[in-house]
Amino acid sequence: MGGRGAKIGIKKQIEGASHATIHDDKIYKYYLNPVQKHYQEFAAVGYTMENAEQLRKDMLKGLLGNEVTEYKRSETGYTKAIVDMELGVTEKKLFRTVWGKDKEEQYFRNITAHRIKKKKGKE
Repeated sequence: MGGRGAKIGIKKQIEGASHATIHDDKIYKYYLNPVQKHYQEFAAVGYTMENAEQLRKDMLKGLLGNEVTEYKRSETGYTKAIVDMELGVTEKKLFRTVWGKDKEEQYFRNITAHRIKKKKGKE
């Protein structure tokens, strides 16, 4: 019954989405750190160290307002969910956010996020 990384379907929203977390290091040392891989993607839509908490707020709000596009549970009980959402201060762009939780954890935490292009034919 489902192997490693077995897909368990599409869900409307991550369970416990209102309690999901984003560690400070993700915001300050990764997303908004100029030496990191995806920094330019966040800076290009207006996120800075000065409005860093806006990024956290926007991602958590996006988690509540967007459907899960992929949901997987591994044999070890690790659960991963992908939620695409529009983020931005000066302009809105589509970002893919990845959330995860270990078997013993009650709520999801943000794992990563990066810009993606909109699918053709979608506004």
